[in-house]
Amino acid sequence: MNSYVFAYTGAPIKGVSFAIKDNQLIQTGTIQKTVDLPFEITGSLSATADGNIQLHADKIKSAHIPLKGLLHLFGEDLAKLLNQQSRRGFNIVADDVILIPRSLTPPPHLLGQVTGVFISQGKIVQQFHSGRHPPALNPSYPSEAYIYHRGGILRFGKLTMNAADLEIVGDRPGFLNFFQREYQKQLVAGYSNTTPTNGLVAHMFDYSHFQ
Repeated sequence: MNSYVFAYTGAPIKGVSFAIKDNQLIQTGTIQKTVDLPFEITGSLSATADGNIQLHADKIKSAHIPLKGLLHLFGEDLAKLLNQQSRRGFNIVADDVILIPRSLTPPPHLLGQVTGVFISQGKIVQQFHSGRHPPALNPSYPSEAYIYHRGGILRFGKLTMNAADLEIVGDRPGFLNFFQREYQKQLVAGYSNTTPTNGLVAHMFDYSHFQ
């Protein structure tokens, strides 16, 4: 949110952070108006009919003062500005914050419909579904932690893979710390193998090596 969604000149919100408490998501930050205004939104998560993530504001506070609605907090003009920036993955509808996964992260963007979202064991779990029912995935390289892309067209760097068959694994047993915005560093530091079926296994350096 801070390094991409609101990382532009004149962004109306800064210092966004999220926490999970009692299976609810708590979003805090600062609205940049005439006077900086801190806010806190507590709400529940669900999937929208068009495949986005909805944070319904059950409680809204600003400077410890309870408010009735998001428009009361943000102001109509600011809400309009945020909605104009929805290409960066953030929108407001009535008392709901809408997170748009396909534009919530920098390129390469994720395409797909969110069909379910919930909080489990202190983590946000998203379920994506295309409506298709392909056979089970069987990546060629055995690993406890991996990202596997199959089918469609995949572009990374100057390469394009048709009928994609790409498995990404890390160099730490059972764990993969993958940072999409900085994936090129991880890719360059690692190596890749071509599989007998013309697929590709990319062995990436764990992102923890670059921190």
